[in-house]
Amino acid sequence: MLYTERRPWTAYEDQLLQDPGNPNPSRWHAISEHVPNRTNKGCRKRWFMNMPSDLVKGAWLAEEDEALVKAIEKYGTRDVIRQVVDGGVVSAGQK
Repeated sequence: MLYTERRPWTAYEDQLLQDPGNPNPSRWHAISEHVPNRTNKGCRKRWFMNMPSDLVKGAWLAEEDEALVKAIEKYGTRDVIRQVVDGGVVSAGQK
């Protein structure tokens, strides 16, 4: 087993963990590949124990899926959709 030294999470690592481009939130091995030098266990623990409480975690609602599909139809897949807010969509270019 490879030993890695414990160190505090950085704001950049938190940002990588919260990236909407990450795979399904339950696939921690895949997510940890996007956060350098962090294990799947470390990413999962950080997600559930330390992420802001206003961050919605878990599966998407049917309404959110529908809003995302509409946003992709409107903005295309080239523009990454950053967040779905109260039925309105904010794309990366509008932030």
